[in-house]
Amino acid sequence: CNIRLTPFNTQSYTLELEGTNTSGNIGLAGNIKYKHKNLLRGAEIFDIKFKGARERQIDVISDETGGVAFNTMEMGFESMLTLPVPLIPMRNEDKRRERERKLNPKTTIKAGFNYRKRTDYKRTIANASLGYFRKGKKPYYVHTVNPFELNFIRVTDKSPDFLEQISDPILRASYENTFLSVANYRITYNTIATSKSNTYYISWLAESAGNTLFAFASTQKTDSETGAQKTFLEIPFAQYLRTEIDFRQYKKLGTHAKLAFRSFAGIAFPYGNSEAIPFVKKYYSGGANSIRAWQVRSLGPGSFASDTDAYPNQTGDIKLEVNIEYRVLIVEMLETALFIDAGNIWAVKAADTREGALFDAQNLHKQIAVGYGLGIRLDFDFFIFRTDLGIKLFDPSLVGSNLVIGNPNATNKFAINFGIGYPF
Repeated sequence: CNIRLTPFNTQSYTLELEGTNTSGNIGLAGNIKYKHKNLLRGAEIFDIKFKGARERQIDVISDETGGVAFNTMEMGFESMLTLPVPLIPMRNEDKRRERERKLNPKTTIKAGFNYRKRTDYKRTIANASLGYFRKGKKPYYVHTVNPFELNFIRVTDKSPDFLEQISDPILRASYENTFLSVANYRITYNTIATSKSNTYYISWLAESAGNTLFAFASTQKTDSETGAQKTFLEIPFAQYLRTEIDFRQYKKLGTHAKLAFRSFAGIAFPYGNSEAIPFVKKYYSGGANSIRAWQVRSLGPGSFASDTDAYPNQTGDIKLEVNIEYRVLIVEMLETALFIDAGNIWAVKAADTREGALFDAQNLHKQIAVGYGLGIRLDFDFFIFRTDLGIKLFDPSLVGSNLVIGNPNATNKFAINFGIGYPF
């Protein structure tokens, strides 16, 4: 036989222009991506992305600007080095090659920096991590381990109006400067790429933060008062446990129809050195990939009713969500979908003073938000452009009846969300 090999280009770059829509706030972003597929001459892949973005935050734009000011800025970079080797190499060469052939192990080293300037605060995140990925010994399984992940979160220049919005002590604690030392493990079962008529995706995550630092800090002599929050490099560090499970099922109904189902459950519990979960690890609901009758971060927690004039920024420690979507292909590029979304977020500690925010199993049925709607999707082969109209059916924040239809207290009864790709 004759074998002809044609090498790919070793290096490449990509320029991207993005339009963004966050709760009606229009923005523009640009990315510069660079990839090297053989950085150390051993099939190591190096990726780096530089990002810059501006956004129009409507609720704080004064009449003097004419309503067109881009008053929010974001910039930063993300980098990753992927090594085609296991995290812990094996000494036996034959066993190592056999393991790499079957399990396709990869070790990743990541580093990044992100700076966001809003009208109400400035936020800086610097992070670095070491991870490991491999296939399972059984088909369709994937294991991902991140034994080392560090995040430094700094929040400054908080405006008086924003401080008033986060007057709750638990909520305010989640916006303090924090050092995160995280370890997590994820196992995924995925048959979506197969030709089966009934496919599944199941992912379970377990994560902990701060335990090693807490043990180290406890051995150090300090002049601080007993019970004071411990620090690392003079920065308070977070300590919590977090777990979540994501289940999805896709069933083909004939040639041009499909039924998609998703359920999600997650909980994060702070303890020890933390009063609250850092906001980058908290859950939120609403938006293009969640409960689409609400704008992103505008739902919950629980039956809490936030100020309608405030920028949507609601987060919680528990999240439950169920989504059902019936997708039908109309013509070659056009697909429509009917959907029902249900769920909410909640606080896990009674110290959270937001009324109705605490998770209460006995009143859970009263605090589940439900929305339904219609979606239109345009399939351009390399991406799918999506528009979803979500209509509120049950709103937990309403006084009296939660039913939105015919309720005089109901406002913002629907939401329009734009997205790229399917919501799940």
